[in-house]
Amino acid sequence: MRRRNEPSGVLAAVLARLGNVIYWTGCVIAALAGLWVLLALLSAGPNDDRALIAMFGAAVGGVCWAIGRICLYILAGR
Repeated sequence: MRRRNEPSGVLAAVLARLGNVIYWTGCVIAALAGLWVLLALLSAGPNDDRALIAMFGAAVGGVCWAIGRICLYILAGR
């Protein structure tokens, strides 16, 4: 007998796919932030704040990846 709080098979599959989509979206945004960091570090300029821009990009990428991973864990159970 199914409990009330347990999702049905179809709903569980939809939530798992949604978690997967959110995870991969977070991974793509994190990869783009990684490219931003790489470009910031390789850009040439005498008075640039390259380190600050790189740290901000790394933080944005890390947060996006973590949010995607959390959604995958909660929605898909992986």
